[in-house]
Amino acid sequence: MDDSKVRGVAREGTMETIENPFVTVIIPMYNERAHVSECLNSLIEQDYPPSRVEILVVDGMSDDGSRDIVREFIQKRPSRKISMLDNPRRIPAAALNIGIREAQGDVIIRLDAHSFVVSDFISKNVAYLSKTKAACVGGPIHSVARCFLGKAIALAMSSPFGVGNALFRYAQKEQYVDTVAFGAYSKAVFEEIGLFDEELIYSEDNEFNYRLQKHGGKIFLTPAIRSFYHTRESLKELWRQYYHCLLYTS
Repeated sequence: MDDSKVRGVAREGTMETIENPFVTVIIPMYNERAHVSECLNSLIEQDYPPSRVEILVVDGMSDDGSRDIVREFIQKRPSRKISMLDNPRRIPAAALNIGIREAQGDVIIRLDAHSFVVSDFISKNVAYLSKTKAACVGGPIHSVARCFLGKAIALAMSSPFGVGNALFRYAQKEQYVDTVAFGAYSKAVFEEIGLFDEELIYSEDNEFNYRLQKHGGKIFLTPAIRSFYHTRESLKELWRQYYHCLLYTS
């Protein structure tokens, strides 16, 4: 790969000024029966032209009924561009790479099946990619929960006391950052820099964004891009989540 070419693309951004560029939303999924319908519903209620959006759910062979929920969702909306792809390896990096290889979009947005977004999520991502010429844009994620313990966990994850310098968890002003949770990229960024590292079980987006910045790319965060994430609702689930992150990124 020509490093000078990569640096030029990453530094200047690759988002052309196109009215309503085609957008691909990639959703890694594994056993998300409780949340995937909410996630998909939030995406089909966008103010962005439906004909300019495709949704790729990349499933790690779920066995909790999630696949049936997605299939039924697709069947009921034949006019929408929604597909489910298999991810036998289950890890998020593999899911993202499967989706990127299949993506038809000029813009690629990563989202989790454990999350949902507001109605201008896609349009704001597209607008800020064009406006900033950044290699990646995104917004702070807002943690939500239903039970008392889950709400306490959500509060901690929305504070610097709970997540340190992870600005995408709580930032309230526009700024350049090291990483974002649900990033929007021009597809050309992946064509020039490469895909997600499948050696990583977790934190694949942090590694990719580090690589992106190493090649001169900038990541822009704005509170105008809004998404919501369902936190774990028990200490056991929270411990399992962070144990795996520490285990596979240390």
